Amino acid sequence: MSKTDETTKVHRPALIQPLVSAIDVNPANWPRAHFDDGIEFAIKETARLRAPTRSSEWRHRVGFAGEVAAASYFDVSANWEITDDFVGDNGCDFIYEDARVEVKTTTSEQDLELVVPIERVEGADYFVLAKCSSPRELVHLVGWVSRPELKVFGYRFDGNIRIDAKYLNPLEPLEMFPDRIRDIQRV
Repeated sequence: MSKTDETTKVHRPALIQPLVSAIDVNPANWPRAHFDDGIEFAIKETARLRAPTRSSEWRHRVGFAGEVAAASYFDVSANWEITDDFVGDNGCDFIYEDARVEVKTTTSEQDLELVVPIERVEGADYFVLAKCSSPRELVHLVGWVSRPELKVFGYRFDGNIRIDAKYLNPLEPLEMFPDRIRDIQRV
């Protein structure tokens, strides 16, 4: 089933969210990663070394906390590498079973939206939305979407493709405590 956007004459599928979307899941059942002082320090130092400016350090810290939480959920190591040129990764944050996964982290409590720069879309097969109020303590994993779903259901705005959490697939509930995260991440 498709509908026509009269202003651009583009045919696209009608927007149909998953039968159970990430937004339908009670936030208390989203996977959660709990950090202790040691993990928080490792994340903080990695972000500090990755940030090209002091003003971008907080954003890097929040983003990397989301990457560590998601990688731990999938039982793989996050990319702890520091590059001299501040370019970052090659379009994905970690690889899980031959699939490239990119994690985007938000601090917003209201509008849960996965935001991917257009030039980064082809670099990953799957995208995970994490929510982090404080990278010192806790990260929630909201949901995930495949690249084809992102392209179909996302909308372009300001150089990004954005997709509302109601179009994200939920993750199975999992409580990740510091001991488990430390074992997986080797920190």
